[in-house]
Amino acid sequence: MRTYLEENEIRVKGFVHCAGVSPISPLRLMDAAAIRDVLAVNVCSCLEILRVLTARRVNHSALKSVVLISSIASVRGTSGMSAYCASKGALDAAARALAVEMAPHVRINTVRPGALPTEILEKAGVSPEIAQDFREHPEAHGSLLGCARLSDVTALIRYLLSEEARFITGQCFTVDGGVTAH
Repeated sequence: MRTYLEENEIRVKGFVHCAGVSPISPLRLMDAAAIRDVLAVNVCSCLEILRVLTARRVNHSALKSVVLISSIASVRGTSGMSAYCASKGALDAAARALAVEMAPHVRINTVRPGALPTEILEKAGVSPEIAQDFREHPEAHGSLLGCARLSDVTALIRYLLSEEARFITGQCFTVDGGVTAH
């Protein structure tokens, strides 16, 4: 990535880290390699990309705003997802630390979405029947505001990347229709 940015004289002003793997498995059945894989994708990739984007000779101090996509799993335990929950909690903690480290030149925040009714539910191992029930009856799954739309999350991300959010850093924003209000 470093070489590509340097060779093409690309400057990155805003960055959204939206990566995640979430194998569903009890901890007793996970091996060290599986845990490392979750942390590598969900946390280490973020830190490595930010390390490159904050290198002055690579990005020439162009970076101004960062949004890390976390999850309500960082504050709400879910059986069989301990590595995923830990990795998203690590993103929240990293954002706070990096906000202090990168200020005043770079703002960094996290967005913690709840489950979204997308194909990702099925890819995460949720049965098609449960995913369909989630779409049709979100209130039964804790949502106070009905079924989420992807635009509910992307609108906040766009705002946080914009200059309108110039005085916001080190914060975690939850977009879950009230699920974590319970």
